[in-house]
Amino acid sequence: MISLPLGLAGSRMRVPRRIGALTRIDHHAECAPQVVGLRERDIAGIWEAVERYYRSGQNPAITITIRHRGRRIMQRSIGALRGNALAE
Repeated sequence: MISLPLGLAGSRMRVPRRIGALTRIDHHAECAPQVVGLRERDIAGIWEAVERYYRSGQNPAITITIRHRGRRIMQRSIGALRGNALAE
């Protein structure tokens, strides 16, 4: 685990080095990026930004749904409801 500063108060949230076990991707809900004129690397870039934000330690969990041209291109979450919050 690594600890990072959280907000102006200087609190810290523990962030695991490996976050794969905390990541959920709803592959059945997401359409292929090519269906809406995107590339795999476009989606990867968005998700990498979400992972970077999670690693900043500012939130114990993030859920994101993105639609493009009426289709769901991203339905994912990262983090946990219990076990990595400030008081735990």
